[in-house]
Amino acid sequence: MSGIVALCADEMSLKMPQLLGLEDLTLESIGWLETFTSGAELRSAVAAGKGFEEVWIISSQDVPEVNLVAALRRDGFSGVVVMVTSDPGGSCRSRASSAGVTEVEDPEGFSRRFAIELRRRARMGEVADAYPEGLGVPLSGNPRKGGLAATASQAPSRECKGSGLLMTIASGSGGVGKSVVAACLAAQLASHGARVILLDCDLQFGMLPRAFGQERPLTFEDVLPRASMFAKLAQQAKVGEVALVGAPARLERSELLAESVPDLASAATDQFDIVVADLGTAWSDMHAALLEMASRTLFMVDQRSGSVRACQHALELCQRMGIAAGTFAFALNHCSKTAPFIPADISCALGGVPVQALSDGGSEVDELCSLGAIKELAASANPFARSVEKLAATLFPAWVEVSEVEVETKSGFTAFWGFGRSRRRRRGSRRDEPFVIKAGAPYSAQVRNGGAASDKTGRSDGSESKRTISRRQRREVRA
Repeated sequence: MSGIVALCADEMSLKMPQLLGLEDLTLESIGWLETFTSGAELRSAVAAGKGFEEVWIISSQDVPEVNLVAALRRDGFSGVVVMVTSDPGGSCRSRASSAGVTEVEDPEGFSRRFAIELRRRARMGEVADAYPEGLGVPLSGNPRKGGLAATASQAPSRECKGSGLLMTIASGSGGVGKSVVAACLAAQLASHGARVILLDCDLQFGMLPRAFGQERPLTFEDVLPRASMFAKLAQQAKVGEVALVGAPARLERSELLAESVPDLASAATDQFDIVVADLGTAWSDMHAALLEMASRTLFMVDQRSGSVRACQHALELCQRMGIAAGTFAFALNHCSKTAPFIPADISCALGGVPVQALSDGGSEVDELCSLGAIKELAASANPFARSVEKLAATLFPAWVEVSEVEVETKSGFTAFWGFGRSRRRRRGSRRDEPFVIKAGAPYSAQVRNGGAASDKTGRSDGSESKRTISRRQRREVRA
């Protein structure tokens, strides 16, 4: 949302925003907000063509709130209308829906919505140097952020027409967790105030709607005849929610729809801040077009050597097609203290590019995804979700602030950066400092009697009785 917002409330609330749950704010100083105290003033401003993108109605001095909404709809206002009430029960919501209210919020929800919008507006005014060099630099086709223009040899053949950012998530092989990362990343960005739409571009076997618990999702078959539906989706999207367009319901239509997906993605950037496109494994012309348009491209790799080789092949293909690699970022999934690869290994295999680490979240990730609870996963303290949040802060610093919280596994092991170094240090200490049994009862006697020396009657012999030996120490003594 980038237009003007109309706020209708009583005069006392406008003078004292604390009554609305808005602390330390002066509403008159907010440039994108225009305040009204009566419904007649608001209707006159709408009729005069003020061009309000949203209308927030808390109270009105001359007409009930529901009647004011109905009057605005009769006047031809088609934007989002948010009504704030302290009793958002079923009866109130039913009458509000009949009048044309888009969303009903309680006072706490309204203050949260206002705070998110303040943060969004502030970030939209940031300059392009907020982006780190070499990672996530926007192309020239994104006027909102500016940024470095692509060189003549790297200029894409087609660009997004809108002011939103298009991010593609790709891989060279299947099973790397690409769809889960796309869903969790979209949910993280939406929770930080961005208007996000997720496109399931795996047109054959995409299952993203199930991760969000949607039984009958909107599909590309529904959107293709009328791309204007993106405007409706943007208006209906609630704060913190992710809009979603799923793969076609019929598999045989995937090839027919593939050539239209890039145009639909470009149309989505007109209405949303961030468009996340989850690409399928089988590469096609659609992949090339989306990669050329994208302001961000995340390549996913997992702990299999075949996944690394497939990523190398995909990058070689991008090079042959002349796709600029300045927007490419890389992430290694399923990182843990026992994983065979660390980010440094993948970085060496891919020519020294920076590689982010995504922690292994365990069975909880699969369980929540199968239950359609991806939002709960994104908001949880799961190591995978927290590492995705750090990835979002790296790729989109204007939307997500870098968190200072370390991502740890259940054992307390730091799983984000530097975990390989810790593993090697522990292994080295075991080699350099072998376990030595202290003087006392023989090792066989300790093992046989549960770690304490005893005589034939089974009684311990005083000071020797407290000496125990762990399983790991027994293995090292045998070695």
